[in-house]
Amino acid sequence: MGFKQSAHEAAVYRRGNGRNVLLVGVYVDDLIIIGAEEQKVEAFKAQMKKAFDMSDLGLLCFYLGVEVRQDASGIVLRQTHYAKRILKLGGMIGYNPAYTLMEEKLKLSRDSTT
Repeated sequence: MGFKQSAHEAAVYRRGNGRNVLLVGVYVDDLIIIGAEEQKVEAFKAQMKKAFDMSDLGLLCFYLGVEVRQDASGIVLRQTHYAKRILKLGGMIGYNPAYTLMEEKLKLSRDSTT
């Protein structure tokens, strides 16, 4: 299908460039499909459905222990479930939390350049 494997991450494949770029992340039997143009993403999914028995689960919401929330304002990544699991394993459920503020809030958006 014209994809090239990333030199930096073996499970990521790229096709095209600029606004026509399509990135596909592969983990076992799951795909994360990313593209600037929705019609390119939909066309690729249609190609895959012809070649494989595949279902579309919609927007990414949970992947490798990271909760993903997407809306018009941007994308929020959380690891609340993972953090709670670590606290439970360490016998620290119910301890008083200590709030440590970040100097700068990190926000990813479609318009991000870095």
